[in-house]
Amino acid sequence: MSEQGKGSASASTAAPAPGSDTYKGWLFKWTNYLKGYQRRWFVLSNGLLSYYRTQAEMAHTCRGTINLATAHIDTEDACNIVLSSGGRTYHLKASTEVERQRWVTALELAKAKAIRMMNDQSGKDSCYEQLLLNYQQLKLEVYVCFSYPAKGYFHVDQGTLQTGQGGPLNIIQNVV
Repeated sequence: MSEQGKGSASASTAAPAPGSDTYKGWLFKWTNYLKGYQRRWFVLSNGLLSYYRTQAEMAHTCRGTINLATAHIDTEDACNIVLSSGGRTYHLKASTEVERQRWVTALELAKAKAIRMMNDQSGKDSCYEQLLLNYQQLKLEVYVCFSYPAKGYFHVDQGTLQTGQGGPLNIIQNVV
């Protein structure tokens, strides 16, 4: 792989603000054998790593996005990061080992958070399906398997499930 385009990628890299889930900065991305590595502006936010040719391009043209929840993150050497997702492999290069480690840490944290959010959502969906099944079977009182928005007991009120605290949960269909 060529190292064309090599320069200071980290000079403009911004560390995430405290409490922020966004990480931005310059990395080199392998494009092809003719052009080699090209400097790209990367933005890590909400479990997605997007890249652009320039910072100004962020307003109108994203060159690509990698979903970290399904990505494999690896390192090749002191400065290289390899991301595999959806059958594609992305070779990225930081300008220093320290910068690479910052990115790998940010990527791993974002991936873990994205997976956790995905699992939380799938848990809600399966509990909601169980709730509907119980509702259709009992058609009167329903006990649910999740603990929010209120714990435990729900009752049926004209096709809407009401929590013991009065907060409604809309159902997909009215079953009477």
